[in-house]
Amino acid sequence: MKIKSIGIDNYKSYRDFTVIELGATSEGQNTCLIGALNGGGKTSFVESIKIALFGTHKKEIFRNFNRARAQESNKLARFELIISHEGKEIKISRSFFGKNCKFYNDLNDSLEVFINDNDINNGDKVRNQKYISKLIPQEITEFFIFDGEKVKTLASDKDLSVLKKSYEGVLGISRIDVLIKNLQDIKKDYIKSKSGMNQHEIAEAQLEATKLNSLHDELKIKKQELIAENMTHGA
Repeated sequence: MKIKSIGIDNYKSYRDFTVIELGATSEGQNTCLIGALNGGGKTSFVESIKIALFGTHKKEIFRNFNRARAQESNKLARFELIISHEGKEIKISRSFFGKNCKFYNDLNDSLEVFINDNDINNGDKVRNQKYISKLIPQEITEFFIFDGEKVKTLASDKDLSVLKKSYEGVLGISRIDVLIKNLQDIKKDYIKSKSGMNQHEIAEAQLEATKLNSLHDELKIKKQELIAENMTHGA
């Protein structure tokens, strides 16, 4: 998968619709570096790719689009990403629009996905976002779409919390952690609900607790297996 271009319209320093071609890379050369002077739009460029893929809070769009430019059209900001993947060209177009918007809640947004110029879900935002998230899980974007000025910050972060979160998200570890916590809460609620039980009910509760403990142990083992498997593949 390669990002071929990003089109940015009326967002921060990109007043007019600007298409940035990332250019063709040779086999095995998959890194693209973007350089510009301060204020040249490097950070906005990175933000725009992520907005095209996963959206952002409407408040961010409302504070960063050019009002004078927006009066010419109901479209306040637009982000268009072109990706090549498995011989197909995928176009992702996310727009924010509205007329005489005084508050960010007045904004509307749309999301379209085209594969080889065919609209795959007829503009259905929910289905299109599910397709994008399956194609490019949001957790992994921190690994390959980032601001170079933040590398030093990430490298000096004592706990490397940002990268750790992305890493665990890719492996599915974060979901297992959520399941483990939910399971612990269920156990606590179950025990509280069974106060004042007779002997038969106590025996049933103990059996249920044993099942929950077994599931808890299985999840912890699965988590360790995922970590070990990834370390083996990485080596």
